[in-house]
Amino acid sequence: MLWLWSLFITNAEKWMNVGNNQPSVASMVVLPSVFIITAVMSGGAVLGYPLALVLKGRWYGAISLVALTLTWLGLLAAILISIY
Repeated sequence: MLWLWSLFITNAEKWMNVGNNQPSVASMVVLPSVFIITAVMSGGAVLGYPLALVLKGRWYGAISLVALTLTWLGLLAAILISIY
């Protein structure tokens, strides 16, 4: 999913003429829409399995999975911030 998003953002200037001083209507509609779609899909990927665990009654597994995911994302963000 991240690869598709980066491919889209890299080539959006060619596809929708984003590089001009005045953005086109297509770029003002498509870019936020694609961002929202990828955010929903990523959220579903991160929270889908913990939700399935909660529905099966495994609260500890679901909470620990979400906590580990947030810890990993925080660690990755800290590493990237320290690098750049």
